[in-house]
Amino acid sequence: MMQNKHYLKIVLPILATILLVIASVTTGCQQNDQTHHPQDKVMIQSTVGNLPKFINLPEIPIKVKWLTEQLDGDNWSLTAMLEFTKTDFDQIISQSSKHETPNKPKVPNSYLFGLLPESTQQQYSDKKSEEYIDVDTYTIAPDAFVNVNKSPLVNGDAVVFEDEHVFLLHLYTM
Repeated sequence: MMQNKHYLKIVLPILATILLVIASVTTGCQQNDQTHHPQDKVMIQSTVGNLPKFINLPEIPIKVKWLTEQLDGDNWSLTAMLEFTKTDFDQIISQSSKHETPNKPKVPNSYLFGLLPESTQQQYSDKKSEEYIDVDTYTIAPDAFVNVNKSPLVNGDAVVFEDEHVFLLHLYTM
């Protein structure tokens, strides 16, 4: 009987430690796997939160709003309003290439009025009934925000709102 108690005093702590290690490894794997997939529900996030798991942030934004959306099959997208200080904004612009397109960018109504700052929304308030709104600005390549080591979000662009120091970033998989 004495040997059983001695045996239990040694084996139980070892088993408990093994179970804790297995639980932490399993939890770690689940969290890591989630960094490459969007959330199921479309919810606008207003803090940086998990955003750095999906994209590169070349500078720390002073304000963010972002969401992920499931597309067809395994494809998904991320749309983010990223507001920076003027200095950081100018730095990102200086390192980015402008998309040369003859047309003005079109922004979905839900993004313009759901993500962008109030000052930008007011500029286009007369177009609230339109599904896509032509905005008086330009787009840049999203290279500063893409990080293939974090997620498969490698396609898209960033609409530039210079007066507000804002990028409306739209990335998607495919």
